Amino acid sequence: MIEKFIKSGLLELYVAGTLSQYENECIYRLMQKNNKINEEVLNIEAALLKLTSFLSIGK
Repeated sequence: MIEKFIKSGLLELYVAGTLSQYENECIYRLMQKNNKINEEVLNIEAALLKLTSFLSIGK
C-alpha cells in the first residue's frame, strides 16, 4: 500500500505546494509516522533543488 501511495504522484504535488491544506496536513502526518514516505519526500525535494540549480546555471 505504501508503494502505491508513493507512486500516486501525491508526494510530488505536496513538494510542489499544490495540494489543499487538508491534504498537506495528511501527508505531513504520514511523513511523521512512516520513514519511507518521509525519505521519499526528501528525495523529491533534493531532485527538485538539483533540477532548479541546473536550470539556473544554464541562464
